[in-house]
Amino acid sequence: MSPSQTRLVEAATTCFVRYGLRKTTMSDIAQEAGVSRPTLYAHYRSKDEILTATLLHMGARSLEDTRKAWAHQTRLDDMLDAYFDTGVRKAFALLQTATDARDLISGHNEAGRAALLQVQIEKRNALIEILEPYQSALADHGQRVDQLAHYIVVAGTQLKYVAVNEEDLDELIATLIATTLAVTGAHARNNSDAPAPHPEVSRPA
Repeated sequence: MSPSQTRLVEAATTCFVRYGLRKTTMSDIAQEAGVSRPTLYAHYRSKDEILTATLLHMGARSLEDTRKAWAHQTRLDDMLDAYFDTGVRKAFALLQTATDARDLISGHNEAGRAALLQVQIEKRNALIEILEPYQSALADHGQRVDQLAHYIVVAGTQLKYVAVNEEDLDELIATLIATTLAVTGAHARNNSDAPAPHPEVSRPA
């Protein structure tokens, strides 16, 4: 994505949050970005097209933030918490404050849902990287790395809709992390009697 496209997509995100997806117009986005309507249309032919770009951009930024956090972590529980922090807690906060945020987070239409599916696949692949060291332990439970990665993505996506408040969300996330640690054989940091995680998670390249 070029700097110009990034500027337009970020302006669109601001407008979608402020006005709601259905009420936002291309004129709103152009004004927020400080460009003319013809300039906006030169990059994106419709609101649906810029919505798709927005969803992909948001997903890419979330995953980028996750990987940055992972670069300083080796424990599975810390890495999972970072994943949920950047990909679930922030989305939950958006749902609580934005106008018609469900339209934005759910994809709104077929093209948007396709973009979200692509984002989910990229997140699953990233999770596979940090779960691969535990494939033997998962096999003992009749599970595969890709199965667990997919489950974490799907479960995390649903948590932001079903959580009653931030405290409830944190408890749900903690339960999901604990369940993941149980089937992988990893140990939580707050378990002072537990040995170091085995095997240790390799930092993604």
